[in-house]
Amino acid sequence: MVSARETEMTTVISILGGSLYRSIRRLPHAGDGNAVILCVPYRATAEKTGEDQTVSLDHDLRYATKAEWNAGVEQYEAQRRCTSQVSSPSNGVVAEITARSSAAQKIQLFRSLFRGRDDVYAYGFLSKKTGRVGYAPAAWNEWMTLPNGKRVPTSSDQRRCKPLTDQVLLDHFTKRDSQFHNVVGLYPLSKDSKVWFLAIDFDDDGWKEEIIATKRVCENHELHPIMERSRSGDGGHLWMFFSEEIEAAQARKMGTALLSEAAQKTHIRFRSYDRMFPNQDLLPSGGFGNLIALPLQRLARDAENSVFVDEQFNPYADQWAFLNSVQRITAQQVNTIATLASSNTGPLGNLAKFDSPIPHAVGQKKKTDKQAPTTGNGSLRTGSRTPLSNADVPETITIIERSMLEISKTNLTPLAQNAVRRLAAFANPDFYRAQAMRQPVYNKPRIIYCGEETDDSILLPRGCREAVVALLTDAGCTVTFDDERNQGKRIRVKFIGSLRAPQSEAAKTMLEYDDGILVAPTGFGKTVIAADLIAKRKTNTLIIIRSSSLMEQWRDRLRYGHFR
Repeated sequence: MVSARETEMTTVISILGGSLYRSIRRLPHAGDGNAVILCVPYRATAEKTGEDQTVSLDHDLRYATKAEWNAGVEQYEAQRRCTSQVSSPSNGVVAEITARSSAAQKIQLFRSLFRGRDDVYAYGFLSKKTGRVGYAPAAWNEWMTLPNGKRVPTSSDQRRCKPLTDQVLLDHFTKRDSQFHNVVGLYPLSKDSKVWFLAIDFDDDGWKEEIIATKRVCENHELHPIMERSRSGDGGHLWMFFSEEIEAAQARKMGTALLSEAAQKTHIRFRSYDRMFPNQDLLPSGGFGNLIALPLQRLARDAENSVFVDEQFNPYADQWAFLNSVQRITAQQVNTIATLASSNTGPLGNLAKFDSPIPHAVGQKKKTDKQAPTTGNGSLRTGSRTPLSNADVPETITIIERSMLEISKTNLTPLAQNAVRRLAAFANPDFYRAQAMRQPVYNKPRIIYCGEETDDSILLPRGCREAVVALLTDAGCTVTFDDERNQGKRIRVKFIGSLRAPQSEAAKTMLEYDDGILVAPTGFGKTVIAADLIAKRKTNTLIIIRSSSLMEQWRDRLRYGHFR
């Protein structure tokens, strides 16, 4: 039952926790500034049809502070303005917005493009430990005080997040804060795992070539992304905006396919697949998903960073007029590209695949000369390799064999270089397992790449020998090897143990190979097999163990149990 002190108020709509609420009454406290708003869920469809909106006070009633309520009202009004601006023109472009337009018009335009979660945002801060910029969700109750007086960050289940208001964005555009507290991080992934845009981050050396190549591929598909130089100036973002909300999984599939196609034209680093926003197909349980720092940060703009640039990486003279000209991507275009990728080699392109029956031994047969082998045995499968022609490769190539295979980039086209790299790359099962369970995928790359890179060469694991030979010879290239492996030192040692039949078979198979991996369950006897192999090879051996206790175990067994 409501008290006589409750004050009637005109119905107002506000966004609280991502949902719409309508006001019922204001409950005054000692001062008007401390008033509490009594509200219930708002159903627009019920209002239009005249349906009774009577609510159950036990389940639907909610209280909000005046500050929370007013912020939600501002957010709702801004959202309405954005919706009308996006939906009313036929091409979804706000008319006549330039640098001279009002702040309100600019914010409306910005919100119509960079649309994500409005009920929460992140603010920047400068880490005292690392000196780098970090981000944290903005909350009304960011800190809480324990009974012992210690202040600690509020737990996520008790945190009351601040909404992304026009004033927050205005501060982002205009304030110069050396601590970056005004810099806004947007959460693009909605509660139902949909997005209004896709952004791809490129950084480190070569980012300009990568972003231009990806932009070219987009334009070949009649997409018109825009480029932003990042806050640091050492990287860039490629932004693609949608005319309607798109399933995040489908948007990411499109982005992945575009990257894979661009990788055939220039060196696209595999980590670029992990630098898409959103970074997940589905909203993680209990989280907001990855955030992306919004462009046009005031302090960074002073250095001509965090701005939109042309293909010569010069900032557009009128950033707002340029944003006003952005062309949005339709759902049909997204689905077409995603479907094309799925019907070919998949959005990630050609990657290595592995079979792993246990126990087994796999590796590279011993070689008696420098000519490349034409047949072999192993567990690595390259699937449907990228088809190459003789125009993509030189007539002959000599691969230097050291701790890795060193393959010169000279006379290899970007398509051929990409195909070579992908022989040592495979999809990370941990990423897809975590994503399927709606767990965070932070620090879990989508693709695991076992190769390395220099300015002149691609370095692959020696286990890729047969695969790279097959790839290059199929294109008409003659492959030879220059063996510069460390031959080690001869040692005098004798194995005094005994092997069981399965162990003996495994050891015999391993001896047939120069390189190999023995996969066997716990208790199979891998240590004793290794001792037998060392004795037969009679070569000094490096043994790498994950812990000191295992190291002592190996040392004792080799010293006292198996050798003399």
